[in-house]
Amino acid sequence: MHSVVAILSVLFNNGLVIWGLGWDDWSGPTALAVYWAETAIGTIFIALRIWLHRRLTRKRGHYRNQLGLQGNPSFLAGYLTTSVVFTFVHGVFVVAIFACIFKAAPDDDTMRWALLAIGLSQLIGFLFDLFGLRSRSFAWLKLVAGRGLARVFVVQLAIIFGMALAGLTGRNAAFGIPFAGLKLLVELGTAFTTEKPPQFDDGPAWLMWIMKKSFPNKDFAAELRVENAKRRREMANDELPQ
Repeated sequence: MHSVVAILSVLFNNGLVIWGLGWDDWSGPTALAVYWAETAIGTIFIALRIWLHRRLTRKRGHYRNQLGLQGNPSFLAGYLTTSVVFTFVHGVFVVAIFACIFKAAPDDDTMRWALLAIGLSQLIGFLFDLFGLRSRSFAWLKLVAGRGLARVFVVQLAIIFGMALAGLTGRNAAFGIPFAGLKLLVELGTAFTTEKPPQFDDGPAWLMWIMKKSFPNKDFAAELRVENAKRRREMANDELPQ
């Protein structure tokens, strides 16, 4: 059921902007500002999930450096550091695009109701996740945070560059909708992923055959077995109480 709610939220949040660009004549600055605000709002709700889950479960995964940052921060600190820094940098790019390319600001009226709609959508998802949060695995929480970081790292940059092209050409829908569609597909892909550990030690046979032919001196199958075994051990350890 949690996956269904996540998928519905993805469809609503992304569909709103696609509808605005394609049928409601949204300007590029408005669409770009809504996307940036969606990321910022999502960061807050994901951080709240992490904080509450840590207080309720005290699982070891919360106290391990999950993102490879220096200083061995907790999961919450690492997530906030990564997400806030990149969201801030994206915000600087967004303002620069407004000033230098579009030479216009977002529409205030559209922004108000669009942000209210997206905020309510994310609030509903957050409240739904609160039910049974104590029994949720750390792997599930890490997956939720990973979805947020995927949007920050990959899709948001694509949206910014797409909207920059729209501003340079004056064709908001022509460039904005394809990038919005890309964002939708990526987020749907992450929504369908599960928190289960690797089920098989070896990768697909066809992939292993290609790697063996391309790099005959390396045993990728053996390396993958070692990596998957390590990942399973780490995931099991993350679920233990601190």
